[in-house]
Amino acid sequence: MSWYSKLFGKMEHAFIYYLKKGQVEFNKSWDSLPESPFEVLKIPVSFNVVVVPDRSFFDWDKARDKSSGIFSYYNNDTSTLWTIGKLHKGRILLHQSVIGHELNHSLNFKEVSITNPDKLEELFK
Repeated sequence: MSWYSKLFGKMEHAFIYYLKKGQVEFNKSWDSLPESPFEVLKIPVSFNVVVVPDRSFFDWDKARDKSSGIFSYYNNDTSTLWTIGKLHKGRILLHQSVIGHELNHSLNFKEVSITNPDKLEELFK
């Protein structure tokens, strides 16, 4: 055991630390919205998910460009959600935030009352 481990004990991996911190902040933003009753929606969803090891596998030129910052996208024409995964200890991790963002796109295409996640700032002006 290293001196660092003896002094600080077992520390959680940076991935888990930032994931938890991000979830706390996201929950704060969600809780800042008032309760808002509406009719229950049931939206059937059927699409493919393609998980790739890096952006070079994307089928969209803009997404393949690293400077675009795109980790995931939804193609409504093919009903396909494309996303980058990362392999860790034999398991593939998915970026939860971008998966949720792209799920919002797929729902918005089917039901216009679901907000387009790219236009959230406009909604709060």
